[in-house]
Amino acid sequence: MTGEPSLELLANSRRRVVGVKETLKRLGGHQVAEVVVAADASAAILEPVLKLAESQGVPLSRVDTMAELGRRCGIQVGAACAGVLAGESGSEDSSRGGQDANH
Repeated sequence: MTGEPSLELLANSRRRVVGVKETLKRLGGHQVAEVVVAADASAAILEPVLKLAESQGVPLSRVDTMAELGRRCGIQVGAACAGVLAGESGSEDSSRGGQDANH
């Protein structure tokens, strides 16, 4: 599974969420078009995100490290996961600045 198109979308989009809490919240609201996870993040931390994404049929991409994912999302810390939000044309800025990027 390749994550390059998703990473480009994460890097260039304002319609994203960063971190487990925000990704879960938006997955619960069926607002996520794709989830990107870091391969070096704790499996226990990612498990709820992975289960919910799978149950909803949300595509999943992986990157090697939390640091790389954080950089791609424009934050200064690592991120375990991020979500590309559905509805790219919306004007709402859902980039939370990585408030919970390490969770």
